[in-house]
Amino acid sequence: MIEVTAPVFRLLWPEKVPRPCVGLVRDPGSEPYWTKFRRFLDANGFPYRIVDIHSRRWLEEVEGLDLLVWRPSGSPLELEGARKKLFFLNEFVGMDSYPSVRAAQLYEDKILQTWLAAQIGVPTPKTLISFDEADALRGIEELGDDIVWKIATGSGSMGVERLSVGKARRAVKRAFSPRGRRT
Repeated sequence: MIEVTAPVFRLLWPEKVPRPCVGLVRDPGSEPYWTKFRRFLDANGFPYRIVDIHSRRWLEEVEGLDLLVWRPSGSPLELEGARKKLFFLNEFVGMDSYPSVRAAQLYEDKILQTWLAAQIGVPTPKTLISFDEADALRGIEELGDDIVWKIATGSGSMGVERLSVGKARRAVKRAFSPRGRRT
């Protein structure tokens, strides 16, 4: 196996401007992002420390930092936590983050991404997004015979099903039930 390493990226930083102290969150996985961020920070002399953002003492973990760098996973649980924590840090602590609060809102949220694509004129397939059961059931009739059902998070083919109109109606009824639809 050949290992390929990208060249080190060196940042031209003004001498009289202090470098921010960065909190770096480890993301799990076979090809983690945090190691690439660490390499950048090391190569450019940024002070940093590893932060356990999932700890119950996460606010203590970020104390004294200027910036948090975190690549949350696409799981709904981690995304919800990331959005809440990044919002709190930005709005109430005054700390910047990568990703920004705005980017974290859009990340893996297919509903917001669909609305944004339509807003800026990106062609998208006919899409039904509704927060009202009766409206969603009426909308199914407009989609045609073959319906692709997609969960709100996930990339690629994760959480994608092809449904008939009848199965789509049942899926909508289940989604709006007290227990919701399994995703």
